[in-house]
Amino acid sequence: MNIKEYLEKYQSKTFEYFSKAIKEDKLPHSIIFSGSEGTLLKESAIYIAKSFLCLNKNPLACETCSSCKKINENKSNHLLVFDATQETIKRGEIHDMLNSFEFSSVEINQKNFFYIINNAENLTGKIMNLLLKNLEEPNSNIYAILTINNEFKLLPTIRSRCRVFKFKQIPRNEIIEQAKLINVDPLDAELLSKFYNSADLIKEISQTPSYEKSKKIFLTQIYALTKDIDRCFFETIKELKKVNLNQIEARFFLQMLSAFFEEVSSYYFRKEILLTEIEEQIKKAADLPIENILNAIKYISEANNKLDFNCNISLILDNLNYSLKTK
Repeated sequence: MNIKEYLEKYQSKTFEYFSKAIKEDKLPHSIIFSGSEGTLLKESAIYIAKSFLCLNKNPLACETCSSCKKINENKSNHLLVFDATQETIKRGEIHDMLNSFEFSSVEINQKNFFYIINNAENLTGKIMNLLLKNLEEPNSNIYAILTINNEFKLLPTIRSRCRVFKFKQIPRNEIIEQAKLINVDPLDAELLSKFYNSADLIKEISQTPSYEKSKKIFLTQIYALTKDIDRCFFETIKELKKVNLNQIEARFFLQMLSAFFEEVSSYYFRKEILLTEIEEQIKKAADLPIENILNAIKYISEANNKLDFNCNISLILDNLNYSLKTK
């Protein structure tokens, strides 16, 4: 499925809006694409920019003109893409970008410029304030698209100056089936589909050592939980003391634990199970008092939030296991 088909099938309102806006040459200067991790935000942003810059749009990108080809080859002077997912964007880079747009030699029949910032919520406060200034006073031929997974980490003043488009998730059962088709282990597909809305991303994550390490501890926890809750506490602490989880590994562990207890809750109330690979453990855990199940979801969420504040990871996990055992 290419990006146009993805937008047309899963983000139909957004697709219709931009088809009309590009055809009428009425694109907002400041745009936010918001969606869960794994949603094709960056790819969609590039496609929309490419469509607006296309020399033969009808109404979207033709993929064959010189502008489209240069964008596909990452050689366009009219589109710059910054990724704040893992790298830090420096203040000078924003200035250089805007200057390059202002003084760039304009390609034939092309006068517009785009910059895309992927995962813009990870920008520093100084960069956000610099960005805000440019969003408040945009040049008539410069357009910005920001992509974000967590809308509330972005400055409210930035959000208020942008047209926000919220991307829908692909239905989870479809993501699971798509992941299985590309040879993702069924358990990995079911667990990761809760948090990542892309089969390709799920496959990539499922093959990382960090995920495998965290999954081993998670499985130790739930197998012990369905036999003896005290044993569950003992086994998990024993495993955690053997390995020193970093932030990424701890996040994976908590995500899997959260998916498990939410599934237990779903089975308790509606007799529905999506995590079929660990169905037996879910049914056994559903025998716990519902108060314990709901508390578990709450404590796991609190532990996950503490990871954002660089708290001691071992202490967070120790406290979580103590809460799961005693409350």
